[in-house]
Amino acid sequence: MSEAVQVAVIVGVFGLASAFVSGLFGRRIDLRVDRLSDTASQTRSPFRRRTLRYTALGFTGGAVFGLIGSLAAGLVSWGPLGEGGVATVQGRSRTLVPYVAASSTVARALTGTASVELVSTSAPNVTPKSAGPGKDVSAPLEVAPAVGVAYVDGETGLVVCLKDPDSRPYAGFRIQVFSQVDDVSGNPTYGDRASEGQTDQTGCAAFPLEAATYVAWMDNFRGYPWGNMDSFPGMSGLEVVSGQRTVLTINWGRLVLGLTRAEQPIEGQYVEVWTERADVAGNPVRASRAADGQTDNRGIFSTDLIPGRYVVYTDLRGYNWGDARDGEGEASVVVSAGETTTLLIRMGALFIERKDSDGNAAAGVYCELYTQTLDVSDKPALGARLETGNTDNTGRIGWPLTEGTYAVKVGELVEYDIPVEWGKNTYVDGAIVLRVE
Repeated sequence: MSEAVQVAVIVGVFGLASAFVSGLFGRRIDLRVDRLSDTASQTRSPFRRRTLRYTALGFTGGAVFGLIGSLAAGLVSWGPLGEGGVATVQGRSRTLVPYVAASSTVARALTGTASVELVSTSAPNVTPKSAGPGKDVSAPLEVAPAVGVAYVDGETGLVVCLKDPDSRPYAGFRIQVFSQVDDVSGNPTYGDRASEGQTDQTGCAAFPLEAATYVAWMDNFRGYPWGNMDSFPGMSGLEVVSGQRTVLTINWGRLVLGLTRAEQPIEGQYVEVWTERADVAGNPVRASRAADGQTDNRGIFSTDLIPGRYVVYTDLRGYNWGDARDGEGEASVVVSAGETTTLLIRMGALFIERKDSDGNAAAGVYCELYTQTLDVSDKPALGARLETGNTDNTGRIGWPLTEGTYAVKVGELVEYDIPVEWGKNTYVDGAIVLRVE
């Protein structure tokens, strides 16, 4: 049973009980008068009127309590900050913000009628940027903003809440609040520090403040500046008014890169994530490094970022696996608030197999692997040398590679136009492709 129904039932039953007791009391008075009167018509009439007054009073009380129960049920079921929704307040439609706060301090701060000035929008449907059996980039089409600002009735002040892409709270983040002033050009900047604190287990930090305009600051983040200030990691224009709490919510997105070969994870691959800027021709290039690390034993690298477009770099053997122009990677990868962007790279591989004149495995055969280019006559030529090595006791040597056309050199023999596909193993003997699987 919901809280609303419980309140309605309890208060309503109390009202009906009041009516019943009052009516019963009036009936007992009536019976006593009947016994004591000599002439019923003379003595019962005034007491009967009094009995009716008691009974009417009881039912009136019951109706009042029932009305209070209905109003209380309606208020509880409306739940300004419970499930979210749209309510009409003073003739205006207001979108309600679905915050959930376990902390009593934050719960009190977020109780009341909510109106929204700026709310982080949800990300569009996730669609592949580059589909295929070997390299998939699943990402939102557009960037959903990182911050939302809402206003709720309550103690005057500011509440800052941090949420990860799964809407789970971020605890232990230091938040500072400054008064807002204008610089020499009239642009908003920070003044004196008004308060500071850390987010609790609910991901929120509450700051009782006087009514004024403030700047919130947080520097423990990855990626682009999260607020509206270019040279300062913060949010300006946070207006605190008397009798209301200003609630600032900062949302992260998540970037995940997965790397496999032959359905097996590739561990220890170094990955970098960079913010993006445009070169003079308008092409996206890297700006500043936002995060880095290595794939784990599952073949996964994961990092939470402030929403934006990023360049993802990792140096894979072979040709550039993405469309980045200033390194081995993928440019303009969208990370959106509350969403996970996934890049899954299924490496291909090239294996050279050699046999001797008797048809046995030939071990110790020296081999070289090259990218392939064109000479001035547009004929195939050797490009950059990628790998060298000798066949092992199985007569085989191989390397994981990105998709493309390669050249191999076995002894003095050079073979061109050897294809490698995403997610597939190519086996060759010289220029002869033995199988692809």
